[in-house]
Amino acid sequence: MKSGSARVTIGVPVYNGAAILAEMLESLQRQTYPHFKVVICDNASTDDTAATARRFVDADPRFSYHCNATNIGAAPNFNRVFELDHATPYYKWAAHDDLYEPTYLERCIEALDADPEIMVAYPVTVMVDETGRGTAPAELGLEQNVLESFVDAAGRPAWVMGPLRVAEGNDPVARLDEQLSLKLGSFEIFGVMRTAAIERTGLHASYYGSDRAMLAQLVLMGRFHQVPERLYVNRFHKAASRNMKHSDLRNWIDTRGGTRWYMARMHWDIVAAAVRAPLEPRDRWRATMVALGDIAKLLTKRVRRKAARIAGATPRLSQG
Repeated sequence: MKSGSARVTIGVPVYNGAAILAEMLESLQRQTYPHFKVVICDNASTDDTAATARRFVDADPRFSYHCNATNIGAAPNFNRVFELDHATPYYKWAAHDDLYEPTYLERCIEALDADPEIMVAYPVTVMVDETGRGTAPAELGLEQNVLESFVDAAGRPAWVMGPLRVAEGNDPVARLDEQLSLKLGSFEIFGVMRTAAIERTGLHASYYGSDRAMLAQLVLMGRFHQVPERLYVNRFHKAASRNMKHSDLRNWIDTRGGTRWYMARMHWDIVAAAVRAPLEPRDRWRATMVALGDIAKLLTKRVRRKAARIAGATPRLSQG
């Protein structure tokens, strides 16, 4: 396939992912929609990532490989792979450890082609636990988003993640409210997006959770759309960043040192997204109030949790 015929670019940022990278790339090769190209951006891996990537580059002209001179961190590498090549109408990031059913691209692009108001198309997410513990939603604080649990064909504990059909309405402020209040995970960041919309965002900032702020920018530009099929598999494994200690995340997200107060920075960026959104003044004000309300909800929850801990630790006075 000629590179000029591609309509979606898939950026694969990776660092030391040789053990599971091939399986993900194979799932992309099996896509029924053929008009794509894959750009692999290796963050100076020290394992066999380069050899694995080059096998695909040698076998398939749709694949290309770039290696950074040094490890720049996860967030800069997500941005770097986008900067390397995004000359297609659609773009998606693909983490090296996730998997895609064969009709993933076909169904997402079908939705985007049908409606220019859709900014992001993504399918139903299935999370699988490969740690051996079988407790991924509980460990990630996503229990309330589980719609169904089962054991998949590979014998892994698996969960269908919700809620479904979030941020699909015409009111941008309602979309932002739903995105912030209902979505605990940010699986849509791995959906298929309009490249022009991504270019209007600040991309990935150097703190853990910046994808939530980026999605806030996108949801204020246009509607999200969920394909009602289980086409995306999010793998929870021992080496996943979500299993890292908080003390290690700053250096992982950016080797120059990520933002220390990442939750504060995330909320600041969400408020900034609302203030700068291309909306009518009244809607911009409403969106800003939603963003500030999200902060208030978080602070209220923290105060209640702290009060509960204090109450539980306070011995009762004897009666009488």
